[in-house]
Amino acid sequence: MSRLLTAELIRMTKDKVFHRILILIGISCVIVAGFIALDYAQRPTTKPPHMEFLLYTYFFIAGMILSILESFFVGVKFTERTINNQLICGYTKEEVYASSLLTCSTTAIAIQLFFLMLMTILQYVLFGSYQVTMQEILIMQCKGIFISLSYTSLMHFLVMQTRKTADAVVLTLLFSIMILVVSIYVHTKLYPAIGITSLSEREIIGFKILDYGLPSGQAISLSDAEHDPALWMYAVCCAGMMALTNFFGISIFRKKDLN
Repeated sequence: MSRLLTAELIRMTKDKVFHRILILIGISCVIVAGFIALDYAQRPTTKPPHMEFLLYTYFFIAGMILSILESFFVGVKFTERTINNQLICGYTKEEVYASSLLTCSTTAIAIQLFFLMLMTILQYVLFGSYQVTMQEILIMQCKGIFISLSYTSLMHFLVMQTRKTADAVVLTLLFSIMILVVSIYVHTKLYPAIGITSLSEREIIGFKILDYGLPSGQAISLSDAEHDPALWMYAVCCAGMMALTNFFGISIFRKKDLN
């Protein structure tokens, strides 16, 4: 299992889609920071801007980023029959599934930390320190890791049910957009601008399960300081999502015909 995981991690570091995602994130961060700096240059008397609000934006698009990454990474394994070769070498389907998931999970955290590092460097170089404390940023990033792991587990479950890369990309990308739209609607209904919800007690319970259960809902809650749950809630929701998706994912993959 350790050799298989090591091989998967090495393969990911060489993956062109992974490299392109990092480059695209880097270019996007520089462009956004540049526009903010230009706006500040035109109004030098105002206080220096603080870009910590941009740290929240990553988790809104994390589902789409990870859906593309996992679709190509896992999809190519089906296309090139890498999974069949791994099974021939004596690895079980459970080990193949787990190694792929762990690789994608590690990569998801690495992408998140890359975004944090880049935004922090740009903030300090252009405008000085953040307005919030480093402790608050670390707590936010810990919550974000649980969101990333939930997204990874969910997308990995979907990708492992397909056989073609194109199908996987379309399925996971549309699904990530769909749950984001649903989460925005759910959060708006739970916490309307007027402060009074029209939902019944039963509807509130159901909507809160969706709001906290879906990683997209957690991402929205993370950006809403007034309704942001505690760190342990993110951990529990992540554990539940991973347990559910991996149980059904491995069960279905175990019976899947790869020939």
